[in-house]
Amino acid sequence: NDELNQLVKAYNTMILQIKEQKERLSFKEKEEAWREMAKQVAHEVKNPLTPMKLTIQNFARKFDPNDPNIHEKVKNLSKTMVDQIDLVATVASAFSQFAQLPEKHNEIFDLNKEIKIIMNVFSDEKIYFHSNKDEIMVEMDKIYLSRIITNLVANAIQAKHDDRENIINLDVEQRQKRIFITLTDNGKGIPEDLFDRIFEPNFTSKSGGTGLGLTMVRKMVEDYKGEITVQSEVGKGSTFTISLPNNV
Repeated sequence: NDELNQLVKAYNTMILQIKEQKERLSFKEKEEAWREMAKQVAHEVKNPLTPMKLTIQNFARKFDPNDPNIHEKVKNLSKTMVDQIDLVATVASAFSQFAQLPEKHNEIFDLNKEIKIIMNVFSDEKIYFHSNKDEIMVEMDKIYLSRIITNLVANAIQAKHDDRENIINLDVEQRQKRIFITLTDNGKGIPEDLFDRIFEPNFTSKSGGTGLGLTMVRKMVEDYKGEITVQSEVGKGSTFTISLPNNV
């Protein structure tokens, strides 16, 4: 009995150590991700500040109140400053939204109907909607749903292949107690070694983007105890699948 008790005690100690090690690794990974995020934020904010400083210095050096074109030059300077400030504000806003999502206000509604309303924003795009049921009732926050769908569609539009027309399919299925939302595009595709990294908090090299869209999507999906996965092939396109529990 003593030997058995010692064995059980050793086993429990080992399980506890494994759990603690897992938690430490998880914390370290998150800490590294946020550290990388901070570097990216600093980099993105610094980018517009440098040309702003140089532009103002150059304007001050060449300023001539008697210049007949002075009003036009001041107007151009103001526009440049406003554009750069807007860029900084976009970065700050994106980071703020990622760091703290709004409080959820769940309500029961028809998922098919709501997604069709959201898709009206992209009326100029070729997006085809399909559902395996005429009506799928869910209980969730409409703003969360809108941000999830909008980010995925916007991501698919940005991934457009240069050699063909962009086509996006959005499928909704209800299977027993789960709901699947699948978005497929025929864009450029994602290299397999980047599948895990695309959901990390990181800024993108895309013009006008912050790279936080997919990170926020995953965060919102997981907030509803769901999961999001991706399948992709370079040159052929990508498929994002969201799986959510449904108790309505």
